[in-house]
Amino acid sequence: MSKTLILEPFYTNFHCDLAKSFSSEVYSLVFNLGNLIYLKGSQKLLVNKIVNEHPYSLSDLNMVKNIKSLFTEKKRKLEKVEPNEAEFIYMAKYVAFLRVFLAEKQIDLVIMHNDLRWQHALAIRVCKEVGIRYLITERGLFRPHTTTFDFQGVNAFSSIPKEINFYESITTKQLPFKEQFVSHFKQFKINVKFSLFLCLNFLGEVFKVNTPLINKRYSLVSYATLFFKQIAYFKNKSLVKLPQQYIFIPLQVNTDTQVLVHSEYQDIQAFITHIEKTFYAEPSNVSLVFKPHPMDKGKKYVFDPRSIVVNCETSQLIEGSQFIITINSTVGFEAIQRYKTVIVLGEAFYKIPKLCIVSTFQSFREDLSSCLNHKAIINPQLVDKFVFYLKNEYQVNGNLFNYDVAMFKDIKQRVDKQKKP
Repeated sequence: MSKTLILEPFYTNFHCDLAKSFSSEVYSLVFNLGNLIYLKGSQKLLVNKIVNEHPYSLSDLNMVKNIKSLFTEKKRKLEKVEPNEAEFIYMAKYVAFLRVFLAEKQIDLVIMHNDLRWQHALAIRVCKEVGIRYLITERGLFRPHTTTFDFQGVNAFSSIPKEINFYESITTKQLPFKEQFVSHFKQFKINVKFSLFLCLNFLGEVFKVNTPLINKRYSLVSYATLFFKQIAYFKNKSLVKLPQQYIFIPLQVNTDTQVLVHSEYQDIQAFITHIEKTFYAEPSNVSLVFKPHPMDKGKKYVFDPRSIVVNCETSQLIEGSQFIITINSTVGFEAIQRYKTVIVLGEAFYKIPKLCIVSTFQSFREDLSSCLNHKAIINPQLVDKFVFYLKNEYQVNGNLFNYDVAMFKDIKQRVDKQKKP
């Protein structure tokens, strides 16, 4: 039986229940007091005190300075400052502690949610160094029916093959697929637990129990405000009269790792400006239609007066568009599944020639012109095979809020087959 370590989980008991289903001992590191709610049944260690007292080496310090994470890139891109020496020293102490802890407890599997929280990005490097398996989860590509599990990374860092030849050899066939939905009652329980998480997080900050390096700020007021804004957003969302010809640009959250780590853009405003500046340099009878992300907490962006900003149904926007431009959003993948042409400007898991238009900051003007002149070529058969592989082989059926024994059995089989790095 394996010994498993859980790092920061998602806002659910899933990670702890999964580890307990196949591990003889389950440990967890508590970076945020609120995580205690989701780690019941594990042997918990409060990280902040342990890390502060742990020695580190110069090589550890040099290593952490060269690893990108959500924390470091928020500093660099949004705050426009380099993480300070004290923050890098804290990371170095964490790395040194983790290396010792994994050896002392004889951990053979580390489970984490997302690969770019600072503690996870560093843990991946340590696991590779000492030869311990790690498993990364992320919300699924076919939400809410699947969950992502990867032994390498997620999104642009995933193990999803990028070679066209891999998919050309796949034979698609009809396979059983169970749809997963969360009931209203279960959603209510999820929201209550998350409210308790926010309260504990606040206490953890007040009493300095939480780690000082924050990936994401949690506030009861900000989340309550976002909750009511979302209600208004979805209530006001409706079908609108769109231009006859338009390009759809779905925007992502400004603090998303897809923007901060997996793109060339400083932030979403820089992305908007680049799109508009390039597009409006030439006369066209096609319009630009932007849709802000509903989770962007009221972020205000500046648009060219000629651009159209809407909050209507994404499916309507995809269906009527000439093509889509994205950094790397789930909307882009949804559009690909509908055989739409998608220009991808970030490092996406679906950034594969003939599935989409593989673009960069430098090549965007040429790629945009190619799409406007209907010269871009997408292979529908390749799309079908790519989607089949993701849905039936790469993803696990079930979600982080709605899981069962069959889902855990599937994951265990994958873990058992996984070799040490």
